[in-house]
This record gives sequence, structure tokens and C-alpha cells, in this order.
Amino acid sequence: MIKRIIFFNWLLFFGLVGSAAAELIVIGTAYYDEYKNSGDYKLIYDDDLQITWLDYTKWAANWENQRAWAANLENALTIKLDPGYRANWSNTQWRLPAALNQLYNWKCDGTGTAGYNVTSSEVGHLFYTALGNKGYYDDNCNVLGNTGLVNTGPFDNLVESWYWAGTDYTVDPNDTGRAWIFNTYNGHQVLTYKYRGQLGLGVRPGKVEYVPIGSLSAVNLLLLKP
Repeated sequence: MIKRIIFFNWLLFFGLVGSAAAELIVIGTAYYDEYKNSGDYKLIYDDDLQITWLDYTKWAANWENQRAWAANLENALTIKLDPGYRANWSNTQWRLPAALNQLYNWKCDGTGTAGYNVTSSEVGHLFYTALGNKGYYDDNCNVLGNTGLVNTGPFDNLVESWYWAGTDYTVDPNDTGRAWIFNTYNGHQVLTYKYRGQLGLGVRPGKVEYVPIGSLSAVNLLLLKP
């Protein structure tokens, strides 16, 4: 039994055991000092997209202000990772979640850039894939029941509303001044004008790894064992 435990720790240490499925993992907290909302907020890692979410919803503001807020989070947060976690955040910064910058194409089945069941955006992936929620329509545009932000997973501060993506719409020169938004109330993704007030979420790209406490000593023990 001891040999099996040592060998499993050795596999974990060298990254040879993969996770069974994509998941959201609380990797620590970040202290954020803001008017009426100061406190510790969860850092939640999506091991599928390799991004970390700050579990904090910024109140409604226009697109430019929300982008500036997200970009400044590195200076505003005091991060404390849980034991064993280490984040490779070098050369990245906090930002609003991204969406594909492609021509507007509304569909129900998720193959478009707008509409329902869209998982190509980071908020869409969070809503549908990571949290397993359902949008108002299925792939055939039939109305579903029990839809919306039914499952919030480890999030405490995700609400049912419109959230900005940090991606603006630049592929159509005749249609400027808009950016992508996602509605967690019904799973709807569309464009809206940047001057409007929508909510904000902060994400930071970078792989997060977990090294079990004591795994290094287990590896050394295995290597030293005759």
C-alpha cells in the first residue's frame, strides 16, 4: 500500500495523472478593497480554458470603464493562493472575459457568434460548459424549462444579468461602437453599444498547477528506495 501511495504521488508530481473532466477549482482568495464591497473573494480556476476568475461582480459601467477596472485589478488585489497551488501568470494581466471577434451570426445551436448555447466566449463557456446551465432555447430554438443561472458552482457573487466581454466588434467597418455581452439570466449572447452600462467580471489567463504537499519527499523516498 505504501508503495502504491508513493508511486501515485510521483505521478502527480510529474503531471502524469490527468483530471477526469474539466472543472472549476477554488485555488485561493484575493482581498479587494472597494467602496462598500471590501473583503476576500474566491479565485476560481477553469482548468479547461486555463483562466482564473475573480468571484466579484463589478457594478454596471460602460465598456471602457469596465476594461480599465479589470486591467487595474493586478494593483488592487492582494492574492493568497491555497497551499500547494502555484499560478503561471507571468506576462498576463487581469482583463474582462473574451469572445470571438467574428461577424455577427445569430443562431440557437451555438454555432453562431450570437444567440444561445454559444460556448466560444469565456462567459458562455462558464455558463454552459463549466456550470452546466441551460439557455432559454435548445439547439432547435425550442423553449426550455428550468433555465438560467440555476447552477453557480463555487461562485458566490455571480448574478443573473448582462456581463461585458472585453472584445469589441471590429470586423464590420459599417458597424462600430459595439462590444459583445452575455446574459446569465437566459444564456443569450449579443452585441450592444459600448456606452451602455453592463456588469463586469475579471479573469486572468495562465496555467495553475497543484503539487500535493509532501509529494517531493515521496518522490525522493521512491528514488532512494533499493
